[in-house]
Amino acid sequence: MAGEFDIQIELKGFAEAALKFGDPRRIGRPIRRLAERLVLRGERVTKEGTPVDTGLARNSINHAIEGSDIPLWAKWGSRLNYMKALEFGSRPHWPPFSALQPWAVRHGFPAGKSGAFLVARAISKNGTPAHHMFSAAADQVDLATPVELRRASEEIRREMAA
Repeated sequence: MAGEFDIQIELKGFAEAALKFGDPRRIGRPIRRLAERLVLRGERVTKEGTPVDTGLARNSINHAIEGSDIPLWAKWGSRLNYMKALEFGSRPHWPPFSALQPWAVRHGFPAGKSGAFLVARAISKNGTPAHHMFSAAADQVDLATPVELRRASEEIRREMAA
């Protein structure tokens, strides 16, 4: 996912802590579950906030977790080339008509260049709105992190007691 837009969670200090406990896999399982819970929350909230036309933008959002015994990072994002424009909006500009023609027809504008021109003219005056779906998801992950860390520490305690 060396993509166009992603948010990364860094899991610092866990690998060093695992060395103190002996077998890194014992602490690794709860840390992997922590990473999964956080990154899946981020992906879900981002998808919920992504505007839907054909579903391409929402369906392009995915996640990855580093593959070592104790993951060092987890991230979610999209390789879609216009995802940054959906997140942050765009300043007024003239977009290419060819990109707008299918959208214009699906949204009730006249077929052909005339419908695309009407949409392009509006974008040339107003730009496009920001949706901040990644920002909102990152905020939700930040809010969930303390609770998830407590949950992971309990799981680690249980692993170490077993």
